[in-house]
Amino acid sequence: MPHYLVMHTSLVEAENEEAAARKALLTIKESKEISFSVKFDEASVRRVVVSTADIPCDLRPLAGDPEKQEEETPVDSIDGAPPEASFHAFIDRTKFAIALILFISGLCLGLAYRVM
Repeated sequence: MPHYLVMHTSLVEAENEEAAARKALLTIKESKEISFSVKFDEASVRRVVVSTADIPCDLRPLAGDPEKQEEETPVDSIDGAPPEASFHAFIDRTKFAIALILFISGLCLGLAYRVM
């Protein structure tokens, strides 16, 4: 299956980049038709107009949607991280603590041996 570069271009007046992006997204959501430039290779660029009536209303949110991320975060997580990530962070901290204790113990034994 080939890959296509799909682009939408909007000229928007706004105070900053984020406001411009939000305004463009709102315009796209409210439009009845949306135009795209679809590029297959360097030589072929085609203009495509898609009707929003063809798009189902019950589309799932995008992966980067903050509302969806909040719903997926388990209640029993530590610092907002999923339980698995918290467990791995705990193991990493434990390994670091053990290595630090062994290093300090070796340092103390070496100094004690040198003093004698």
